[in-house]
Amino acid sequence: MKTYVQAGNTLTYTNASGGTLPSGQGVLLGTAGLFGVLNGTLLDTEIGEATTQGVFKIAKTEADVAAQWANAYWDDTAKEVTVVASTNKLIGAFTKAYGAVVVDAEILLIPAIA
Repeated sequence: MKTYVQAGNTLTYTNASGGTLPSGQGVLLGTAGLFGVLNGTLLDTEIGEATTQGVFKIAKTEADVAAQWANAYWDDTAKEVTVVASTNKLIGAFTKAYGAVVVDAEILLIPAIA
């Protein structure tokens, strides 16, 4: 097909955070509602790739209790996944149940446009 560009599993991301972002860090991709996990460490203003599909171990709000397959939201201020919807962005689902003292969770990313 002449119009096909790419599968879209990874997308280009420019670090505009003002600091260094580590490999494995979750990031919002623009204002369209996309979320990805960085494939490498990015210095400020550096361009890299973020993966938008798959299961990733991501920092979780320590106080949260999550049921298996519960919605997972990205808290862009705390840079962690949470069960709290409010102003946070839906990014996927918890693949396992997690208790309150757990600080990382496996999340199935579900690409979406908000």
